[in-house]
Amino acid sequence: MSNDILEKFSSDELLNLYKEKQALEEENRVKANKEKIEQLQQQRRQLTADYKKQLAEIEKEIRALGGKPPVASKKSRSPKGSVSNKILELLTINGPMTAKAIKSSLESQGVDVKYIHQKLAHLKRTDKVSTPDRGTYQVI
Repeated sequence: MSNDILEKFSSDELLNLYKEKQALEEENRVKANKEKIEQLQQQRRQLTADYKKQLAEIEKEIRALGGKPPVASKKSRSPKGSVSNKILELLTINGPMTAKAIKSSLESQGVDVKYIHQKLAHLKRTDKVSTPDRGTYQVI
């Protein structure tokens, strides 16, 4: 029975049907990935908000007891939203990354990364990042 159906189509028609099927499957896969990415980003935003809320409560309690909450790190001359700080945050969250991966992640966040290699070299000189392998960076 299936041979009868297949014999009705030319090889070009079968090839076109196959390509259409592949394109449809790829489109569905991309759509599913986008939905999963959005879901994971929402979870990340929620976790970050919960973390900040809990941290604020702990710091408030420390102040209420007469203490000073610990400072996360030394204050730098650069503003909080600087590229260097974003690189450090990215490496802290994701672990070791290549310069190319760091650049693409920051670009997807809308950060201007013209001088990424110079920023990474500076962070390495100031002992904030290290290179466990050639071209790979991680937070110290």
